[in-house]
Amino acid sequence: MKQNFRRSYFTLDLEDFCFDFQRSLGIAEPESRPKSILKSLDRVNQILSQSKIDNFTNFVTGQVAHMHPEIVYELSKSGNEIGCHGNFHDNVCDMEKNLFRSELQKAKKSIEIASNQPLLGFRAPRLSIGKDDEWAFDILKENFLYDSSESLEVKGSRYNSSPYYTKSEGFFEIPLLKLKTIFGLKSIVIGGTYFKILPYKEIVRLLDEVIDLGYSPIIYAHPYEFLWEGEFWTDLKKIENKPLGTIQYLRQNQWLKLGNKLFVKKLKKVLDNFPHQGNLKDMFT
Repeated sequence: MKQNFRRSYFTLDLEDFCFDFQRSLGIAEPESRPKSILKSLDRVNQILSQSKIDNFTNFVTGQVAHMHPEIVYELSKSGNEIGCHGNFHDNVCDMEKNLFRSELQKAKKSIEIASNQPLLGFRAPRLSIGKDDEWAFDILKENFLYDSSESLEVKGSRYNSSPYYTKSEGFFEIPLLKLKTIFGLKSIVIGGTYFKILPYKEIVRLLDEVIDLGYSPIIYAHPYEFLWEGEFWTDLKKIENKPLGTIQYLRQNQWLKLGNKLFVKKLKKVLDNFPHQGNLKDMFT
């Protein structure tokens, strides 16, 4: 397996925030925002255009592929890897085995039809495969070459195992590392809220530590983090009668506004120092 150090892999968890948010609150017909997804992808492409390699891995939900196959097809046609991010944006740890298998098969079918490429990789929504959910890997290995759902906590100055390891014959794990920050907190390296709140110098230090441990850093992001003008926003009137609706309305700021401009600014700087090197599947070729 290839390991290219002092470089990184940028990955996108391609989900429809507005749809997922409304669905999580019990709205019968959640809104989808394809124009917002496309706007975020334009921003991603602008950022990656500074790299020598601009194709990247997209872990797509079955919902996006089913409702907007043209978006997934264009990504695939441009040379980007398409992986699976579940059918809906549901936690794996909250599912029973049969439901997970059924939802996974639905997602895989929708995404493969939309992308016109075989799916090799999977990433669980919210990295939601825990220690008690090892059964999920038995189902995943029936359908994929690799998984990138583990948040692997590293103790000591150097990790003792192979950086990307075989979970079973013909099935690999590409974990995201969990390291201690200067604040004494543990951070998944790196993306999402961690990327927003940590200072740039601390992000660089963590990425350097990942490299020192023998890994190529993996950066993960979501479409909504590239937007900040309410593109995925749900109005209060639509959810105010739902449990904790007003609180959930205000919480949207966490994902859709606070720190998003800074996220993009820091990402550009990080990719200058840790150049993106392509699709995750390239690790295996």
